[in-house]
Amino acid sequence: MIQFLLAAPRSGSGKTTMTCALLMALKRRGCAPCAFKSGPDYIDPMFHRAVLGVESRNLDLFFSAPETVRTLYAKGAAGHGAVVCEGAMGFYDGLGGVSDRASAWHLADTLGLPVLLVAEPKGQSLTLAAELNGLVNFRTPSHIAGILLNNCTARMHALLAPMLEEETGLPVLGFLPKLPEAVIGSRHLGLYTAAEVENLQQKLALLADAVEEHIDWPRLLALCEKEPPVLPVQPETLPARVRIAVAQDGGILCHKDAGLVGEVFTPAAMEALAHAKTAVGHTRYSTTGASTRENAGPFVSEYLTGRLAAAHNGNVTNAAALRDELQAEGLHFSASSDSEVVSQLIACCALQTGDLLTGVKEAAARLEGAFSLVILDGGGRLVALRDPSGYRPLCVGESEAGIAVASESCALEIGGFSSIRDVRPGEILVMENGRLIARDAVPASRPAAGGLCIFEYVYFARPDSVIDGLSVYEARCRMGRILAREHPADADIVCGVPDSGLEAAAGYSAESGLPLATGFMKNRYVGRSFIFPTQTQRDTAVRLKLNPLSAVVRGKRVVLVDDSIVRGTTCEKIVRSLRAAGAAAVHVRISSPPFRHTCHYGTDIGDEENLIAGRMGMDAVCRSIGADSLGYISLPGLREACRGCTTPFCTACFGE
Repeated sequence: MIQFLLAAPRSGSGKTTMTCALLMALKRRGCAPCAFKSGPDYIDPMFHRAVLGVESRNLDLFFSAPETVRTLYAKGAAGHGAVVCEGAMGFYDGLGGVSDRASAWHLADTLGLPVLLVAEPKGQSLTLAAELNGLVNFRTPSHIAGILLNNCTARMHALLAPMLEEETGLPVLGFLPKLPEAVIGSRHLGLYTAAEVENLQQKLALLADAVEEHIDWPRLLALCEKEPPVLPVQPETLPARVRIAVAQDGGILCHKDAGLVGEVFTPAAMEALAHAKTAVGHTRYSTTGASTRENAGPFVSEYLTGRLAAAHNGNVTNAAALRDELQAEGLHFSASSDSEVVSQLIACCALQTGDLLTGVKEAAARLEGAFSLVILDGGGRLVALRDPSGYRPLCVGESEAGIAVASESCALEIGGFSSIRDVRPGEILVMENGRLIARDAVPASRPAAGGLCIFEYVYFARPDSVIDGLSVYEARCRMGRILAREHPADADIVCGVPDSGLEAAAGYSAESGLPLATGFMKNRYVGRSFIFPTQTQRDTAVRLKLNPLSAVVRGKRVVLVDDSIVRGTTCEKIVRSLRAAGAAAVHVRISSPPFRHTCHYGTDIGDEENLIAGRMGMDAVCRSIGADSLGYISLPGLREACRGCTTPFCTACFGE
């Protein structure tokens, strides 16, 4: 079956024109083509229907889960000899214009389709090659398989094609010449509808004649030949957007998706799990691997004697090397997350040793970096462990229903469990039938270094959690008190940045005697800006999330308390918003020391060049964010605030 997706660097490149021309040509060739359109667009499918005389369908990855899209595609393609999908906007332009979600690339990646890129060489030659290379290398895999030139003369094609093929490594499959008599008009919302275009069939016939003459059909057909899509197997017992794995009848059922907890854990989804006795659920912002469904946990791995599901918090620093080793042994990977490497490694070791616990121990001994893990097998046995350094937290709770493990104690309490204790660094716990049946230890393959990430107390953890014996709320309040002693300010009020700066602001107010004021209203429908993968998304989230209260800050000298300054861009926007709201002065106080070094263990602080405190002194940072003064808590002060924690700290990002 011939299958491909047509995309372009930008809107207005001629995707619909090329799509219609190719559809008409394929129809003439007896291929019985069908068509799809990326997203909710209704105009372009009208043209597909005008060409084919059959229904054209939409595939929308915003409103539909990937499994649903694959199913719709397979059903729609059934009985046809060719499938042409038309992308929308620019190739990577998806949700909100700042994400690749629901983009043409996302659709091609979901369906595994080769992409033919429609490029218009207007005012470009060699620069076009640079642009195309950028598109090819922006995501891996890009799925771009060939180039089609639009509004191109035969002379220009003869000149450009060899150069583009040499510079990009992509075949140039032909061109569509300028055809003024076949132009389909546009307006502000896109093309005119098919019913509004005079002589549409004649225009489409001219386009088809042109591609028949100027397209290298043998190359195109060979490039786009794929096995017909197969309808995905859909378990009937679970709805499509559940992000959880359950042990049932000796096996494991798993449904997952990328998104917020509230989007995937619906009442219907939870009702479908009512008969499960043991389960592993997971939500994690992306650190290693892109923010895609495929990289969402838990990961289910199959081996000859069983099946297991694994959820992982932290970053495994030798994941790439382990992945290469496992691939050399014949294992297949479908994602780019280090969590999948961990799951596959455990499965491999369990198969080799003949025992899950022994396999977990052997696998853990080969892992480097940060890893708190929970593993579920088909028999309902649950294994939990924490790396020997204890970078990421893990705790155990119990209730009449049984035993539970979670990253934070507040999750246990919300679920009706009483927190028992934290899993100790290097400890392995085995649970079955709602009770603890065994304890073991991760083999000491190397000296334990580092310790609990102190940023858990500064930002990551919820204030109602207790980690390794220390209340997060109390620690943050002490941070504020110490910050007030180390960096007093001549001010009128104290405001905390919601939410992770509020407790430190309360402590600063109590210690300094300055009134605590609510300086911002928070949009509760926007999550933490820090976890968004791109700066544009982070900026948008900050703008949507926080709105200063002019009635509170107008004419006031404000002490603004926040948890950290990493890149500096977010803080600068918050300071600017306070000044726009009428604040007379803004004194910024930060409840963590300056971030000067990258972290590779789950905090996701990237290149050091992006860390403002790593490349600027204190005064320069203050000017950059637009503050009247700036003060960070000292590292000894932070350690004092976090006294009572039973685990040593990792503070490497602060310079230790």
